[in-house]
Amino acid sequence: MQTIKHYIIILLFISGCSLPLNNSNNQLQNVAALGQVNEFITKGNNFLSLADEINTENIKKRELLDSALSSFSLAKEINSNDPRGIDGIASVLIRKGNFLEAATLLTNLIVEHENYARAYVNLSYIKEKNGNLLEAESLLNKALNIDPLEAHALNNLGGLIYDRGMRNKNTNDITRGKQLITKASLILNPRNKVIKQNLNAIRAVY
Repeated sequence: MQTIKHYIIILLFISGCSLPLNNSNNQLQNVAALGQVNEFITKGNNFLSLADEINTENIKKRELLDSALSSFSLAKEINSNDPRGIDGIASVLIRKGNFLEAATLLTNLIVEHENYARAYVNLSYIKEKNGNLLEAESLLNKALNIDPLEAHALNNLGGLIYDRGMRNKNTNDITRGKQLITKASLILNPRNKVIKQNLNAIRAVY
């Protein structure tokens, strides 16, 4: 039995209205800061994607993860209220195996940004790896209550339910797990590594 494994800037110009110079400067600074944060978040995600393509631990993978950590840290430094920076740091820590530190960051992030779905997804991954499958499933359902189209939540929840169905020979769970993973694959690029692994595992059984 195979196991399932588990941004837009809008500038508003109001005709006939003029803003004080200080307010205008503040707005420009905020827009510039947002642009910088987006840039570092994108770089961090790109480094993570490249690291994920390397299956074995080696110097190149560690360098990519360190570069991702640096990018996310810079994003957090520019705007500590943007949850993406902290979430990105936690993502790197998870890949480095620092689950306890990552879990602490994500738990605090959820307290401060309770509607940030990705934090629940990453924390659920840690719970799953620690064997807390029910808690992992609960966190994924919370993520989907916030964002029903959160593809990573759909995929990971589908994986958990599919695996449970295979263990218990429960066809309802197997079917539902397949449906969730397929839905995730329609949202994400089908070349996404984890999604592809899940779909291949299903094809091997059926």
